[in-house]
Amino acid sequence: DGWYHGPAYVNKDAIYPYTDDVSFLCRTIALHFADKGIQAVVGPTVGGVALAQWVAHWLETLPYGKTSEVLAVCADEEDVTLHDCMVPTKIGTRRVIKRGYDKLIRGKRCLIVEDIINSGLTVQKTCDAVEGAQGQVAGVGCLCNRSGGKVDEETLGVPELFSLLDIEMEMFREEDCPICKTKGRDSVRRDLGKGKEFLSRINLSS
Repeated sequence: DGWYHGPAYVNKDAIYPYTDDVSFLCRTIALHFADKGIQAVVGPTVGGVALAQWVAHWLETLPYGKTSEVLAVCADEEDVTLHDCMVPTKIGTRRVIKRGYDKLIRGKRCLIVEDIINSGLTVQKTCDAVEGAQGQVAGVGCLCNRSGGKVDEETLGVPELFSLLDIEMEMFREEDCPICKTKGRDSVRRDLGKGKEFLSRINLSS
């Protein structure tokens, strides 16, 4: 539903190169869902792919509560295009289970994993993708829910939401951002998140 700015940032990209740390975090998520009968773990691309692999690994490895096999698949992002005009127009994105993975999760109890939950939109789109592939969403596990409780099981429409870290961080719509208005575009970090992409999009990358 648009771009958001804020005075702080959770840098999940700093964790992914360190596999021991990622494994430990995913083991904690797996422990929470070990007795839920999870048969497949689904992560939205890109960050959720590594999480899905490790959580599925630990769900298979833990000595109790596991099923015979736990798969790990991903939900790709795909443009939604309006064709009722002279030039096809992108009107948004959705998540899709493809690469043949849709057949693998059909009828299975699926755990969705995500790194950072902001508005919850990516998780909701991933839920739609799982249900579109005839899988059953059994829960959501994430590294950090930074919504301050605004995003929960009810807003996501899932049976359970488990987060390793729950915090509240200010977010402003891009067009209403008070930081940009008071400090200017020079306040945007180019080395973290999507700051450089934002500046490039508004032609201020140099």
